[in-house]
Amino acid sequence: MVEVIQDAAGRIDGQPVSRFTLRNAQGVEVVVLPWGAVIQSVRIPGRDGVFANVALGFADLATYVTGNIPFFGCVAGRYANRLGGEGFELDGVRYTPTLNMGTLTLHGGNRGFDTRFHAGDRILLGDADLRAAEIGRKQILIVRHGNRSSGGIARV
Repeated sequence: MVEVIQDAAGRIDGQPVSRFTLRNAQGVEVVVLPWGAVIQSVRIPGRDGVFANVALGFADLATYVTGNIPFFGCVAGRYANRLGGEGFELDGVRYTPTLNMGTLTLHGGNRGFDTRFHAGDRILLGDADLRAAEIGRKQILIVRHGNRSSGGIARV
């Protein structure tokens, strides 16, 4: 069974933002933020049995909002890495993404998925008594066709 703990991570534009900690029976923990669908930390035991965080990231929400230049733990965008300034063609349609790194588009442009809220939802699993048990969280973001000059609807 997975325990899901919801607590306050901070505020963005005055709005409260939750943090979700998922912990299994062995004590392994994953902390997820809805801002950028960030995996903030992953705590697992080492060979010596001592738990340690093995994810690169920041201790507070504010740093993800104002300075996550390394894109730690986030869903970066429709694509990771760089696209050349000329854009691309898909099914005969030309797309020119927003340039945000000189003549390149890095990780989805100037407003990638890392700077968006991903709505959280529970993942349920029926147990032997057919009662729903929460076993995790999923983060959801739907981006419309043409958003940031991209083609198609993305369900992330």
